[in-house]
Amino acid sequence: MVASLLASGVEVHFISISVPESGGPGGPAVVFVHGAGGDHTVWGRQIVSLRGRAGILAMDLPGHGRSGRAAEHTIPRLAAILLETISGAGLHRPILVGHSMGGAVVLQAALDAQAALSGVVLVDSGARLAVSPRILQLLERDPAGALRGIARAAYAEGAPAEMIRQGEEALAHCGADILLADFRACNEFDVRNRVAELHLPLLAICGSEDRLTVPKFSEWLVQQVPGACLHIVKGAGHLAMIERPEEVSEAILRFLGRGSVTSGATAGPVIS
Repeated sequence: MVASLLASGVEVHFISISVPESGGPGGPAVVFVHGAGGDHTVWGRQIVSLRGRAGILAMDLPGHGRSGRAAEHTIPRLAAILLETISGAGLHRPILVGHSMGGAVVLQAALDAQAALSGVVLVDSGARLAVSPRILQLLERDPAGALRGIARAAYAEGAPAEMIRQGEEALAHCGADILLADFRACNEFDVRNRVAELHLPLLAICGSEDRLTVPKFSEWLVQQVPGACLHIVKGAGHLAMIERPEEVSEAILRFLGRGSVTSGATAGPVIS
């Protein structure tokens, strides 16, 4: 189902599939949140894999896809809009899955409203998402060149040229102004002093070749959160859910089934 609702005065677009009712046999719904420059379609392979096994909601953050723009484009504001969307859609304690900037939004939402959630999955993300000043300057001075560079850096070495081309097209469709706003919001995000407050099941997934949010970000995060687990996707870059979709989907499904991942992952700081 394609739908939209108003959250803090912003029209938020999303798709929902077989979302179980509160307390229903299907368990908690899964809410997917994309990263900078993306939209809900980046989760296409995971949506296919989870369909029929969990309720699904995949949203377009404000300014992305078909959603309206928010007056304030910061991680805390986006997190508040995410929580309002969850409430407006009638979801009971969903599990949030966020990629990169979307992971920051998810982490902020979890810190702000733990009781409203059942768990958190962060894909190629972290508690601090500093952005190189050079990237910000390039987006201001040479948007086309910046988009090309970011698209290439997002994938592991040896990624198919067609995959990189599609990634560049997606960023161009989003627009350099929104991408710049995304990266500025990421650069301001830092909850390292708060992550120990989190007492939800947490899975961090990261590509071993991620050059934008390097694996040590995920390693540090799981050291701070009690019971958190880490899954390293070998050979993947910053877009692990696109480069290795089956492995990422399986990791999420195991997390849904057990509250943690036991196959292909490690608890605590050890990277597999």
